[in-house]
Amino acid sequence: MVRQVSLDVIQASLIANEVDGRQARVYVRHLLEQSASAQNLPNSEYQIDPRDGTVSIYSSARSKRVHTVKTSTVAADDGDNCPICNGQLTGVCHIEPLSQGHCFITENLYPVVHPRGMFVPISQNFSTTETADEAARGGNIFGGHFLQWTSSIHTQDWHNMSLDDLTLSVKQLALFSLRIHTESESMPQALGTRENTHGYMSIFKNYGEKGGASLTHGHQQIVFSNLMGRSSYNNWRFYGRHCEYFSDYMLRENSQDLKIKDYGDIVLMVPYFMHRPYTMLVIVKQTQKGYLHQLSDDEVTQFTQAIQHAIRAVRHELAADGKPIAFNFLLHTGPGCGLYAEIIPRADTFGGLELQGTYVCQAQPEDCALRIKKTIANDFSEEVF
Repeated sequence: MVRQVSLDVIQASLIANEVDGRQARVYVRHLLEQSASAQNLPNSEYQIDPRDGTVSIYSSARSKRVHTVKTSTVAADDGDNCPICNGQLTGVCHIEPLSQGHCFITENLYPVVHPRGMFVPISQNFSTTETADEAARGGNIFGGHFLQWTSSIHTQDWHNMSLDDLTLSVKQLALFSLRIHTESESMPQALGTRENTHGYMSIFKNYGEKGGASLTHGHQQIVFSNLMGRSSYNNWRFYGRHCEYFSDYMLRENSQDLKIKDYGDIVLMVPYFMHRPYTMLVIVKQTQKGYLHQLSDDEVTQFTQAIQHAIRAVRHELAADGKPIAFNFLLHTGPGCGLYAEIIPRADTFGGLELQGTYVCQAQPEDCALRIKKTIANDFSEEVF
């Protein structure tokens, strides 16, 4: 019997109803006063590596997480030991009905950022001298860390849900991020945007042990903070250096042989600089759109379908290669960024050369693109997915 968490259980943990007005304030008040994460607060400090700008956020409490993923059991896990299916939920921020089950957003029990970071005394270790480069100094980090559970049904996730249901989940993500961005006045104004947008957001999915997943119940993570993440900064820096979005550059410069599929408003491609086999980008052609909520209904549907095709193809190719199914899905959004998604397989181990910034890729981009095209063109085998 497939496990799932019931709607009654989800609703019992609901923080606020839609009629409660400005939702972000309700979320923050809950996190400060009633949060289940109160015993697992992060240190609310970050430091910057002055060599390359890599950011380290400190959260000692996350070492207490007890739920781990074993590669051999990911595909067969029926939810018997799943805390979500067993009703161990944190505060629920939003519920979206699906044709089967529900998609819902909760606070993270072990957050990497928290509103209380605003009140943490500034550390004396942010720099060694008063003349230290401001760009290389650390500081306090604050915000909110949330999880979007793709489905209340344990076995349902991006690779096997209907397109209509997945589209609803992406629209939920768009609405949630819009509320957080526009209602969080305590956050700094986001750089380079003409909208009333505050703070910075990282949206990503970890799948499989090598992909960093700590739970097998399908979910995405949403980290909202006062600090621009490194990938967002890289997109912002690219725009500043080249006076064009990275998406514009890729639409123009990436070889047509590496284009997997054109959906009309969205393009799925293998990047010419592919670091790992089967890495893919999903790019929105209207590159002036940098946030999910700016997409039209047609663009949301196509964007969702392209990501689903990419995830299913990655799973198919890794399985065909005899490798564990593990990947990361990153949503690149924010100022200086034409909205795009990046799907990165994580089956290959990082070695010393990769840690020095040089990747050894075990396949050619053209060969991977050809395989993925054939996989997507053929009917997907449900046994594989």
